[in-house]
Parts: sequence; structure tokens; C-alpha cells
Amino acid sequence: MRFFASILIISFLTACNPNTTSFNFSSPSTYDYAQMNHIEWVDLFHQQECDYFAYIYSETCGHCNEIKNEIIYFSYNYQSPTYFVIYDKEIPLIDDKEQVIDKDKIEDIGILGTPTLFHVVNHKINENIVGSKDIKNYITKLLK
Repeated sequence: MRFFASILIISFLTACNPNTTSFNFSSPSTYDYAQMNHIEWVDLFHQQECDYFAYIYSETCGHCNEIKNEIIYFSYNYQSPTYFVIYDKEIPLIDDKEQVIDKDKIEDIGILGTPTLFHVVNHKINENIVGSKDIKNYITKLLK
């Protein structure tokens, strides 16, 4: 009986140790948007890399907070960098997500809303993924 009690106690102790647990999408994370690599909207096309992601979010957006763990996990684990942009009223709103594809000037693009994930290749918008469900599905496929 003591043997089983000892095993049970050890498993609880190691399960609660942050150094032994793995990242879990569904659990609250110690990660926060504030810890991520942020850029200004006007600098979206001024990054050195030729292949990167730009994630536009609002701190008050329920859908953004819903996928916070996933997008942060993606930014740490995918080979191309992810830059985070906080939405403000200076970012234009558009009504067709396809109108930004192949654009390379900030004055020619906007977002449907938050969250939005742009995949930028050779300083042009290659993909525009909008909404928490589509972003979550997209980054899950990329991480496989």
C-alpha cells in the first residue's frame, strides 16, 4: 500500500513541476502576447526575412485570446518567425480577404478583423488567414 501511495505522490509532484510538463494548448499558459516579438503595422513589409508570419490581434478580442496558446506555441516552434501586431484604428478594415494577396505595400492592405494571420513571402502577402478557427487549423497543419 505504501508503494502505491509513494508512486501517486511522486506522479503528482512531477506533474505539477513546470520543468517536466509539456506545452498543452488547452491549459492556461504562462506565455502572454506581451512577451512576443512585436512590430508596428507600418513595418509589416520591412522585416529582413523573406518568409515570415504577421499575426494581428487585439488584447480585448475574445477570439484572439481563444487561440493565444496555439499562436504563441506556433511562433516558438515553427521555422519561420512570427511577428505580432496589436490592432489599432490606423489599420484599415477591408471586406474581401483575397484583395491583399500579392500586395507589397502597406497602403494597399487591411484586415477583415482580428485575429488575422498573414504569411509573407518575398515581402508580399502570400496567404491571409482570418478567424480563430481557420488560423488554428492552418498552424496545426504547418506544425505536422
